[in-house]
Amino acid sequence: MKIIDKINKALEDDRCFWSFEYFPPKTQQGVMNLYDRIERMCNLGPLFIDVTWRWGGKSSDLTLELCSNSQTVYGVEANMHMTCTNTNFGLIKEALAKAKDQGVQNILALRGDLPDGTV
Repeated sequence: MKIIDKINKALEDDRCFWSFEYFPPKTQQGVMNLYDRIERMCNLGPLFIDVTWRWGGKSSDLTLELCSNSQTVYGVEANMHMTCTNTNFGLIKEALAKAKDQGVQNILALRGDLPDGTV
């Protein structure tokens, strides 16, 4: 379901809502810890979760995996937060195609912050 539809429904029902944002871990143990955390935090009833990826697409596959699994395993709508700075256009197109194939239909694509030391 599209997040905007969920937001509009919550507003229509005059319900308070919230979301959680997660950053992909750098280690496999961190990934396991994050899945445990997502499961626990989903019990708090977020409207959706947001999973970022690092600039340059460094965590694009993991971000997509986290989004897809959050939807299918934990039943919470996910938003793939694409930081496009220093990301190859081909990788962006590939990530969007994979997201579509995996049912991730909520995507926030933005330039994002430049890496440290760049202007």
